[in-house]
Amino acid sequence: MLSNLLSLDNKCLERICSFLSTRSLVRFAKVCPRLYDIVQGHCISRYKTCEFFNVSKMTLPEIVRFFLLAGAGIESLERYAAIKHRDIVIDLMATYCPQMKTLVLINCDLDDNSMSILKNLKTLQTLTLASSARLTGKHINNLVHLTHLNLYNCSNMRTSHLIQIFKDVPNLRALDMRECRQMTPELFTEMVKYCKQLEVLKTSCPEFPYSCVAILPNLKELVLSEYIPGATTQIVLLQELVANKAKQLEVLEIYSENSLNFEHVSLISKLKHLKVLNVANNQVVNDDALVKFGKLKQLEVLTIRRCVSITNQGVLKLLQSCSLLYRLNVQYCTKITNEFVINVIPVLSDNRSHNRKKPFLLLVDPELLDEKTLALFKQYTIAVKEFLIKIDTEMSESDLAYGPYWKKRPLSDGEDSDETSRD
Repeated sequence: MLSNLLSLDNKCLERICSFLSTRSLVRFAKVCPRLYDIVQGHCISRYKTCEFFNVSKMTLPEIVRFFLLAGAGIESLERYAAIKHRDIVIDLMATYCPQMKTLVLINCDLDDNSMSILKNLKTLQTLTLASSARLTGKHINNLVHLTHLNLYNCSNMRTSHLIQIFKDVPNLRALDMRECRQMTPELFTEMVKYCKQLEVLKTSCPEFPYSCVAILPNLKELVLSEYIPGATTQIVLLQELVANKAKQLEVLEIYSENSLNFEHVSLISKLKHLKVLNVANNQVVNDDALVKFGKLKQLEVLTIRRCVSITNQGVLKLLQSCSLLYRLNVQYCTKITNEFVINVIPVLSDNRSHNRKKPFLLLVDPELLDEKTLALFKQYTIAVKEFLIKIDTEMSESDLAYGPYWKKRPLSDGEDSDETSRD
């Protein structure tokens, strides 16, 4: 049987490899040196992006052999659950993946020793360590080439270690430290001093003043998460943003519940270069607020989910003012009805909207807008066929969790599908 298999040429054997699961590949490579070389070449090509999910059925020797086979080609690796033989596996990553640029480890129960091992990843640029409560931030500063760092929900992060990261990682462009609740005022002043390249900042809102972030020289995206219900967004921060970033800030997302007032709205409307705005769950966002937001001529994406005071007419006027707006989330806005969809079609067809991306994506509550009823209107069916409008009832990633890192549903280790075996 083996002689028949080895009588096949390399292309046929490579084709066979493409149908095998990760564990089967590891076993296939053990047969003989020729198959080892073929499997290794296949793995280096196949696992450039490695979704390291289902490894519960692999023994430790098999995991070691996997990294020996595939490690040289791995540029991106993701894991969304605790890792069996965690420190050994992390050491394998650091030892056999010299081309690793992106590492996503979420809910992996990491500790500072894990970070000490990872320091050998000399090419790592993007690191996500979300939801590891034992991490304090120690040793992360050794990864000096990082440009993107996600510490979402690493609640035990220490200010001193974060400051050391700021000092030693000069090219940091994106930082997520939401739910890092050990922050002190010194953290933000040191951030402004050292993070000269920072373009994206995502942070929970501390009770002490932190408006100095508005003078970060390259800041383009600011995401604020207020985990305390009813917390008040600091007016001084928005005032400083208007004074320093009105011509630069492109993204402002505020995750809070009824923490804004009309003064906040007025200040936000002065950030003239905003392309993305999220002010969901705030009753102050009504039709008058939408008139203010109509001044944001660069606006492309707006989330006003659960802003229950807005009406069909208010949103229609907004779209007439913001000709670039192509994605609008009005889920659970109880006064937005089928009538709005029909009335918005002429606005979308207007010549003045020729720069708007198509289709216009409207995220709605399926209980309030009924596509079956809309389909009875000829103008709606034509607009859909011409890709003028698209209605979606799915929750956005940022609504499901306060972060964009949940790109896919992570499989549990008990599921049969072998995620590491498919591109």
